[in-house]
Amino acid sequence: MEFPPPPHFYRNYTSKAVEENSAPQPPKPPSNEFVLFGAKLRLDDVLIRPLKEQGITELYDTEKHRHSDELRKLNREMLQIFLKIVDASIAGQKQQADEFLGKLSILYINMHHLINEFRPHQAIETIKAMIQEQIETRTQLSDDIEEHLKATTTLLEENQSLSTTVSATTASAALTAIVDNDSNSITIDNDGNDGNDDNDDN
Repeated sequence: MEFPPPPHFYRNYTSKAVEENSAPQPPKPPSNEFVLFGAKLRLDDVLIRPLKEQGITELYDTEKHRHSDELRKLNREMLQIFLKIVDASIAGQKQQADEFLGKLSILYINMHHLINEFRPHQAIETIKAMIQEQIETRTQLSDDIEEHLKATTTLLEENQSLSTTVSATTASAALTAIVDNDSNSITIDNDGNDGNDDNDDN
């Protein structure tokens, strides 16, 4: 895999330039206001602005009730409004159906806003799940390495014990062979000496 070359201006940041403080300075951080994709944003902006600040009617109360309860309530209201839209459309009451469509749109916006308020919590839970998965993977890897290490250590100990046994057996066999050779030599020598003594007597 080939990596792209560094930016051409890296040549301006030599050791001498850095020591003399003559290298180009890094860009300044953005001010409180900046433009992103044509939209003006502020660093101190709230990530999820309340609906009231956006001029939209809030149909829930998360201070007294849980988000899940409010979502269920809004979902039931949406179903009721949808049935009313169907009835008004069948009856040919276009104006009333349009009014119900406006209410349905506000209900949808409120539900969407409540779901978006869960995004920070979702991000935290996602990071926690990723970290937990990494911990489990590394723990399993550590256990596997430890298991292989024990198996390798046992194998080395068995080989060492076998080598010691083989060495001892070989040494014993060699010592026995030496002793046998020495005994044969002594027997032959004794036999020869006896014959010589007989000849000398003759």
